[in-house]
Amino acid sequence: VGLKALPTKDCVDEARAFAAQAHTAEVRAVLEQAVAEWTTILQLQGLAAARPKSILKRYPSDENAPAKRVQWSAVLHEEAERPKAKAAARRDKAAPPTVAAVDVEKIRLPQPPMEKEWPRRAWLLAGLLAALTCLAVYLNDVDGGYTFDDKVSIRSNTVVMGNVPWHEAFTRDFWGADLSSGAWTHKSYRPLTTLSFRLDRALFQGLEATYGLAPQHLVNNALHAVVTVLVLFVYKTAFRLKLPVALLGALLFAVHPVHVEAVANL
Repeated sequence: VGLKALPTKDCVDEARAFAAQAHTAEVRAVLEQAVAEWTTILQLQGLAAARPKSILKRYPSDENAPAKRVQWSAVLHEEAERPKAKAAARRDKAAPPTVAAVDVEKIRLPQPPMEKEWPRRAWLLAGLLAALTCLAVYLNDVDGGYTFDDKVSIRSNTVVMGNVPWHEAFTRDFWGADLSSGAWTHKSYRPLTTLSFRLDRALFQGLEATYGLAPQHLVNNALHAVVTVLVLFVYKTAFRLKLPVALLGALLFAVHPVHVEAVANL
């Protein structure tokens, strides 16, 4: 069908009405083809009004050009799908990445602030300070000598003084009386304590003879210092305390009055 001008909506309506009233199939076919082509032209005109640069380049501007229904249909379909494609691209861009698209090596999770790690030398110096504190606090009991029952359990004890073999500590009570003799005994059975007194005298007998010092007091003070250092490192390893807090607890343990009897008493 040749056109002298671009069709209008009225032309399409009239051609559709003529096709409905046509008496022969040949005339009806020609009119239906014209209606289809003119409808495509009208749709392209509507798209050209919205996006003239993308449409006018794709179909002839010559009013006398023959209709290219197939080409115009493809252009019309492309223009109709373009908004859908753009919308899908925006959704894909805004959507979060899938697990497969995430590079695990590039993930940087927020890390908690690093706590200050005290060096080993600082802990050793803290232990030395705690031990010296113990020795300084209990320094005044070194020349305390023997009092009350110390004279019986140490000075008059035949096992401690070395008058009998050391293994008799297991057959005598804390005061040195023979448990198998049949005589009255106190029944205080502390063989390890008695042997420790004997060892103290054997190692530090010179101090007692020269300066009149009781070696058991020195040993008790040293043991209290060792236990205090162990308390410091228990705070460090078991309770995960920082150095200042652990040292404060160890110093409190060293000078607490509840330990006076255990350290100063024999």
